[in-house]
Amino acid sequence: MRTPLSIRGWRRVVLVLSCALGAAASHAQAYPDGKPVRLVVPYAPGGAADIVARLLAEKLATGLATTVFVENRPGADGAIGGQAVASAKPDGLSLLVTVSSAHTLTPLISKGAPDPVRAFEPVATVGKLGLIAVVRSDFPARTFQEYVAYARSNPGRSSIGSSTSGIALTSEKLKRAAGLPGVVVVPYKGPVFPALLTGEIDMTLDPFNSVSLIKAGKIRPLAVVAEQRNAEFPDVPTLAELGYKDIRYSSWIGVLAPAGTPRPVVDRLNAAIATAMASPDVLKRFQDHHYEVMVTKPAEFAALIASDIAEWKALIASTPAAEK
Repeated sequence: MRTPLSIRGWRRVVLVLSCALGAAASHAQAYPDGKPVRLVVPYAPGGAADIVARLLAEKLATGLATTVFVENRPGADGAIGGQAVASAKPDGLSLLVTVSSAHTLTPLISKGAPDPVRAFEPVATVGKLGLIAVVRSDFPARTFQEYVAYARSNPGRSSIGSSTSGIALTSEKLKRAAGLPGVVVVPYKGPVFPALLTGEIDMTLDPFNSVSLIKAGKIRPLAVVAEQRNAEFPDVPTLAELGYKDIRYSSWIGVLAPAGTPRPVVDRLNAAIATAMASPDVLKRFQDHHYEVMVTKPAEFAALIASDIAEWKALIASTPAAEK
């Protein structure tokens, strides 16, 4: 039988709890205590995650009153950069800015990638983006239907380039839906546009990094992989409009900390990110890059990660072994 705590005992409990809560609050108030914050991007400069990380670095430097810098750690489809943060000290000074496929798909298909759930503390998503199917300007197809006809009449001679594993799997699903078994999906470690412009590949599904090339007339958009048409290219249909309703792609861009990062630090980062993303100039630059702002709380982000992992597992299971 337990003996009830005495008044002195309860005072000790209250004192311990007060100290613990006070320490947590002090930790949050002190963070980052003038120390520089590193934003690790698991891709080379120029991609969506890199662009967003540099926007965030500029705003967070003000919001956190410290230096915030971007460090590119490309390789292994996001695993190298992810591991750099997963193994860092959980003090909020090393953060990962990544995209959904690198964080939730790469661990399912590559050895050595950190666990997307156990190795990280979700901080916040900052945006999401779709894809646009593009070909070089002198390619004979002017519509997606014409591309399908060309690929069918030239079996084994057409290819689709992909810059991430997520885009590769989506491309595989698209070619199966269009009945194009002879089309080859070619993975690239960096930007695919040099290969597209020189004719090394015929098409790519691009996360709207190609807007300037489209406007310059160097490449041609055929279809949008999104829920609705893009405002800047209103004449370009969605794949759903063309009959490919099962081809969906919505990639988030988010910020994660190493597992074990104190909750007050995570919450302060989330608040600072929300403030940064609400600034008019960031909203304008997101619009210019055709990214959609989407800021979530840590718990919402964790649920999104779990949902993505389940969806990727289902897509992998439905993909023939020869295409994986």
